[in-house]
Amino acid sequence: MLQVGIILLLSHSVDFLSANSVEPIDCILAEEKCLKDSPCSASYDDYKNCSRTDVMDQVNSVKCKEAAEVLSQNSVMQCKCQRMRREEHCLNIYWALHPDYVHGYMDSNDSPYVDEKVDKKGANEHARLAAESDKYSETNNCLKEANICSTNSRCSRYKSDYVMHCATMDPNGSCDQQKCHHYLREFFKKVPLEFTKRILFCQCNQESNCAERRRKNIVPECSFEEKVKRNCLELRDTCLRNNLCKSRFLDYQKHCQLLKKKDRCPQENHSQCIQSYIRMIGTVMTPNFINNSTMETSLWCNCEGSGDQEDDCKNILSMFTSNKCLKSAIKMELNNSNAIDMDSELENPFTDKDSVPPVFQSINEVEEGRTMQVLPVKTKQASNTASGGPSLNTALTLLGTTLFIVLKVMLSI
Repeated sequence: MLQVGIILLLSHSVDFLSANSVEPIDCILAEEKCLKDSPCSASYDDYKNCSRTDVMDQVNSVKCKEAAEVLSQNSVMQCKCQRMRREEHCLNIYWALHPDYVHGYMDSNDSPYVDEKVDKKGANEHARLAAESDKYSETNNCLKEANICSTNSRCSRYKSDYVMHCATMDPNGSCDQQKCHHYLREFFKKVPLEFTKRILFCQCNQESNCAERRRKNIVPECSFEEKVKRNCLELRDTCLRNNLCKSRFLDYQKHCQLLKKKDRCPQENHSQCIQSYIRMIGTVMTPNFINNSTMETSLWCNCEGSGDQEDDCKNILSMFTSNKCLKSAIKMELNNSNAIDMDSELENPFTDKDSVPPVFQSINEVEEGRTMQVLPVKTKQASNTASGGPSLNTALTLLGTTLFIVLKVMLSI
């Protein structure tokens, strides 16, 4: 299947170059269209059979190669998925079409999902309910957000569903984690983001009761914690065997990574990063806050017994514990501010004094043990004019850099 994988990887590269000009077709619609076309339908069936074959004779190898060539010219290979419309069915189609160059795909920093606009639904409703709540001035911000949720019928109903299923324990003190995760995903999928993100990232101002409520929002005893912490490599491998988890993990990697060769996270990525982080909740790689004193997040795993893969394991863990892009996105949610200096050290509770392992390598690099050099961050002092504004040199430098990037992108298309 190596030749088949190479053909599809090349076709994916062509799709990537045209991604800015052509919106990818939904995989469910693309499959329906392909099945109505005889050559495409036949090749589609052949290729799905090929992807399930571990050992093939020469005849099958040629047949699979021909099927891959036909599909590479069809829009079905350019399809992606939406997060609301039959998501899991769409992802099953997507990964049936992309099994042979998964490793190459992991390196591409792409996602099976269509890039959607930031979800602002529910903002006005939340603002109205928050204004009414302010009349009673809650000192516990997380309690206030919980009360706001309870006064919205949709938020209240879906939260009650997951709390009920996540808090139900059997006689042995265990819960049905799979069912708990399902209802958590339903909550974050069906309830407007303006409500869910404020519940997760409510500001506590060092108040322990507030922080404890924040940490327990997702009922961590069931959704997050397990009796024994698994190795992070095992956790990741379990995720990669599930199409939904694998897809959301890739989406998280795409939107919560630092720019290559630059230890910074563009501010425009913050909202997408927050959304992709939230979508990890309800998968086997569910993250959560680790205590009440900080806003540090982590997976429920460790790197004991990793052997010669210990560095790889730590890299996976660092995607949540030492991810400056995620930290700055959370900080923006907490401060409700549009201005964050990404070149300065993050203030408490985000101070990161220890050396940080590589935050975002591709999954391939993690698996093969390759590492990226992480340079120390230099704090820049902004030079201002007497009037308090940026200097002319700074403005010209920013303008020149922007024009260079635009020209480079245009020439590369």
